[in-house]
Amino acid sequence: MNNIDRIIKVIDQISIWSGKTVAWLIIPMAGALVWEVFIRYTYRPTLWAIDISTMCYGTHYWIAGAITLYMGKHIRTDFLYQMWSPRTQCWVDVFCYLFLFLPGIVMFVWLSWDFAAESWDLREQLMTTWRPPAYWYKSAIPLGGHCCSSASQGRTDREVSVNAVQLFAGHKTSSAQDLCGGRFPF
Repeated sequence: MNNIDRIIKVIDQISIWSGKTVAWLIIPMAGALVWEVFIRYTYRPTLWAIDISTMCYGTHYWIAGAITLYMGKHIRTDFLYQMWSPRTQCWVDVFCYLFLFLPGIVMFVWLSWDFAAESWDLREQLMTTWRPPAYWYKSAIPLGGHCCSSASQGRTDREVSVNAVQLFAGHKTSSAQDLCGGRFPF
């Protein structure tokens, strides 16, 4: 296993770990919403349930993007893509990651970093009745963007490596999943 393979493996493990970790935020989110619905009909609405569910789901959304990218489960338009060979699909993915997704996510992380830093400086609170701290929540935005950019880099490196093996070593794969999936075909 060479250095690039090790780096890709570390990036993939971070993507998997972060996705599995934030997946647990769905439980407190659902619990807060169920409690809010129950208590609204029996007593009176709470001040905190909607804020908790919003913060849990927002954090889940931003940070779980990396495992979604790792697994190749993002939405794509398949009407042309499905007709291409697995090798062409991989090169289109590489092009899209390098020239569309990666510049966009780098710009997003850069801008959201300032957004989160300003929130920390001001010790910002959400503009709701409960007024919980917003800076923890806003820190999930650049963190999630960084996780997605790392996962994108790992996926791009994997696809370039697999295509190089196929091109130069004569190794053939049987499907796009073998070629572009989460595991190396060799």
